Amino acid sequence: MKLLVLSVVLVLLSSIGSKLDKVVSLKDQDQFDVDPLGNLYLYNNDSLIKQSSDGKILYRYSNLLRSNLSSIDASNSLKILTLDIPNQMVRHFDNTLAPMGNEINLTDLGLFQVTKCIQTPNYIIAYDSNLHELIYINKSGLIEFRSGNLSQIANIPKGIEQLSFQLNKIIVGTPKLTAIFDVNGIFERKIHHLTPIQWFQLKGKNDYLVAIGKEILLVDLTSENQIIELPSEIGKFKIIGSKLYCKSLNKLYIYSIP
Repeated sequence: MKLLVLSVVLVLLSSIGSKLDKVVSLKDQDQFDVDPLGNLYLYNNDSLIKQSSDGKILYRYSNLLRSNLSSIDASNSLKILTLDIPNQMVRHFDNTLAPMGNEINLTDLGLFQVTKCIQTPNYIIAYDSNLHELIYINKSGLIEFRSGNLSQIANIPKGIEQLSFQLNKIIVGTPKLTAIFDVNGIFERKIHHLTPIQWFQLKGKNDYLVAIGKEILLVDLTSENQIIELPSEIGKFKIIGSKLYCKSLNKLYIYSIP
């Protein structure tokens, strides 16, 4: 796979029409996700809050005794997926944050070190850090197939920090490398990053965004690169429609973007 070296031109995104719409204060441990309708989900180890796009709190969930919310995937607004890493459990919640369906005990499937979990229209995809492979779990809660060791398939090293489903693609990322698979798990291509990144986001067919330090860089193969700069290092960010949601320390910045 050839390494594509890009000539980087930086332009403040605000200069081409982006606008900071809102800043949401977060608790120190809060993480976030956004569903396709623009509803915001704020969560930490033991609580989950759903807010409307205008900031109204819609629903809350908290269960201190049996649930650890290590991560969530709100890509389906009617079926929110959660991963409980300490207990190796996957759970679903409906659009009112009521538990739905049966829990999946990953250890019953022979998986003991799942650290990332997402959902696609047909599968739950779990990343087992010990096996270093993607596990595709069907709607019956059974393993349908495995990717095989990612090092052998696409020379992807251990240390996966991002697993996400974007624009019908599966994104697997380390700070120096992003691998893109199709919806059925077929490897398509790799993107090497000369500077380590915190997060990767597809924006279209020929462009994507990366977070580097305090900046979000838009890499567009047909035009200039552009940048948003925040006061402190950026964590996860996500694009829903014309909105960019970006976490930096205990703030969530919401931009309208061109």
